[in-house]
Amino acid sequence: MKKLLTLALVLALVAAMAVPAMATTVAMKNLRMDITQDYEVFVGDDATISVVVTSTSGANRGTLIVGEETRNFSLKNRESATFSFEVACYEVGEQRISVTLNETNGSGKINETRNTDITITVKPEWVVISADPTCTLEGYTADYNQKTGWKGNYVYTAPLGHAWVGVATWDGHGWWSGACERCEWQGYLSYKPQNGTVEPTCTLEGYDFTYDFNSDQYWYANYVPALGHVYDGYRWDGHGWLILCKVCDWGGYVSFNYCDYADDCDCPICIPHVCDQDLSVTVSSRNLQNSSRVTFTVVKACNGCGAELINESATYNVGQSAGTRSYDVFGFTVTIVVNQNNMITSVTVA
Repeated sequence: MKKLLTLALVLALVAAMAVPAMATTVAMKNLRMDITQDYEVFVGDDATISVVVTSTSGANRGTLIVGEETRNFSLKNRESATFSFEVACYEVGEQRISVTLNETNGSGKINETRNTDITITVKPEWVVISADPTCTLEGYTADYNQKTGWKGNYVYTAPLGHAWVGVATWDGHGWWSGACERCEWQGYLSYKPQNGTVEPTCTLEGYDFTYDFNSDQYWYANYVPALGHVYDGYRWDGHGWLILCKVCDWGGYVSFNYCDYADDCDCPICIPHVCDQDLSVTVSSRNLQNSSRVTFTVVKACNGCGAELINESATYNVGQSAGTRSYDVFGFTVTIVVNQNNMITSVTVA
């Protein structure tokens, strides 16, 4: 039960805080009125005015006039009466309302009167809020509903950027700014080195440079030619002769020609050697009794370094009859001799 009462009290306080109110007391000889009002409302809402009239001495009667409304009362000694009024608020600004308390006798003649004005502030429900841009943050305007707290329809403006006083200087670590005249911020604007050397690579020249942050310009001097690639031999990858650089791992084809016995042999791997190669052929099987399909493999290797220049295979149905016959294997002529027992007795390549 105690918790329920505490919760009810909290809710009552929150409700009271939601609509700001204020109180005014007016005292007469035999009467007192206590006025409680909403002093701040939104346009289009009604403001509530509550007036408590109390007879402080003897029995009294009279009239209470709030704005254009009049209420009559008759009170016993120490008795109170509460009157409530709703005032429509249609215009933004301060709205003044007159409150008059009259004490009358039995014939209605006024014995004493008191008058006070109360003021209600009428606020617009919708306003435009804004924030000015700063050096680093964008500004904006937006619609704001003061009644519900909703914000939207933002229109942004770009940050102003810093307004530097002086120029940035190199301190050995970075380019240190002068102070911003708006926000007084200082700090490193860039860590690009003021001076340095770029070493040459296999394909790019080297040079010395000087850099100025304030103009964002470079100056170059003392150029050094590119070093060129340092090749680590050649190899045939089935498509062409591939060459690799030991320094930068660059690779590329330098020739797509097979190595042969021609006078203009340009096989890269054979250039350092005499162009002398061994040509050989192997067969998958010499016994044709079970199958007449034979795979021929032609290998051409360089005598200078032992690298295989050609290693190609082709499969043919050679039949089972005795005799001599020839087959084309990637431009090479392979000749076989088959005996009466369906055995290949001789294989040559030219």
